[in-house]
Amino acid sequence: MDYYSNTRLEEFDRYVEFLGASYGDSIKSARHVFVDLDEYIFPSSTNRKQNFLDHSLSLQELNLRFNRLLAEFAEHDTQYPEYKQQRYLTVNLHEIKANYDEDFYRWSYYNHKFASSQGQDQAAMHEWHKLESRLDTDKLARFKALRETNLSFYLHVINNFQFFTKINFVGLPHQARNETKFGLDIAEEQYITKSIRENQAQGICSLLDHGLGDPVLNLLREPVSKLKLKTHILANSRKLNKYLLLDIKSLLAHLGIAETSIEDCDFVFLINDLDLLSVIPEVNTDKPIATVDLSQESTPNYSYMLLRDDGFEQVVGYAKKCKYETAVAAMCRALCCAAMSFVREAQFAEQIAINYMDDYFIPLSKAVGKDLSDFQTSIDLMTEKLEKKDA
Repeated sequence: MDYYSNTRLEEFDRYVEFLGASYGDSIKSARHVFVDLDEYIFPSSTNRKQNFLDHSLSLQELNLRFNRLLAEFAEHDTQYPEYKQQRYLTVNLHEIKANYDEDFYRWSYYNHKFASSQGQDQAAMHEWHKLESRLDTDKLARFKALRETNLSFYLHVINNFQFFTKINFVGLPHQARNETKFGLDIAEEQYITKSIRENQAQGICSLLDHGLGDPVLNLLREPVSKLKLKTHILANSRKLNKYLLLDIKSLLAHLGIAETSIEDCDFVFLINDLDLLSVIPEVNTDKPIATVDLSQESTPNYSYMLLRDDGFEQVVGYAKKCKYETAVAAMCRALCCAAMSFVREAQFAEQIAINYMDDYFIPLSKAVGKDLSDFQTSIDLMTEKLEKKDA
C-alpha cells in the first residue's frame, strides 16, 4: 500500500488514485503516512466535540495516545525493514480570538504583553488584572490548565521528531500574526519555535502559516515542486485583499510554484473576489486557469457564468468558498486540483466536477428549494465540456 491518511479520506483517496497509487486504512503497511494529530488523539468516531481546544485528558494520557502512534511506526519498521516509511504529522494550533469572546482574547493579549515587558509595563498589568476579574473563574482556570497541558504535550511531540519525515505545526492566520504583536497565541508560536530550536529539530519540525496543513496539499508538495511551475495571480477586482494575497503566496511557496508575469506563466491563478457579477471580467490569456470563487454563498453568479463561458475550456482547477470554509482552504482546493493536472499531464476532470457539485449546484438547489434534477441541463453542460476536453 502506498498512502494512508487519517483525515479527509474521500478527497485524499481520489488524489491518490489519480496519481496511480494505492491507499488503505492501515498505518503499519503504508509507505507514506499523513497523520492529523487532532484526529489521531481525539478520533471523531469516539467523541466529535473534543480537540486540543477543549478536552479533559491529562498530559500522561495524551503522551500514551501519541506513543501508540510511535509503536505503529516501530511495528512497520520491524515488518518491512527494506521500506523506509515517509511520515508526515500535522499539528493545528487553535486561535484564541476565533474561539473565545473578546474579553478573553484581550485578557490573553495583556497577559502576554505584560510578561514580554518583564514586569515593566504597568498599564498592561492593570488591563490584564481588570479583565481577569471580569472573566469566569472556573473557565479561566480550565483554560490555563489546558494550555499548560497542551504545551507540555507539544514538547513531547517535538522531542520525538526523529520518528518523522516532517512535523508541521500550523499556526495563525496572516492577519492575526501581522497585526497582533501580543497574545497567548503569539506566545504559543514563540514557545514552539524555541522548543524546535532547542531540540535541534529544525530539519523536521516547522511552524507553517495558517491553512498549510491540508493533507492533499502536502501529498502534492513533492511531485509539484519537481515541476518548477510558474503562475500569475489575478483577481477579478484587480485589487486583492493583502491578507488573501499573503495566503496565496504561502500556498504557492509551500508547493514550490513561482509567481511570474501572465505571459511567462504555466497557468493563471484567478480569484473572484466580487459579489453579484453581471459579466466575467476579461482574462487575456490562453493559458490554463485555476479559479476560486470567494463571493458570498448567496451570489452564485460567477460559477454560473464561468460554466457557460468559452473560458471554461481553460479551467484546470475550480472551487467556490463554502459557508463554513476559510478562504485559504477554498484556494487550496482550487490550486491542488490544478497542480494535479500538471503532475499527471491530464485534466483532473473528476475533481472539478465534484467541486462544482459540492460548492455550487448542491448549495444552490437548497437555497432555492429545488431538486438537483432541476439543474440537469447545466450539469449535463458541465459534464459535456469536461468530457470533451478529456477526450
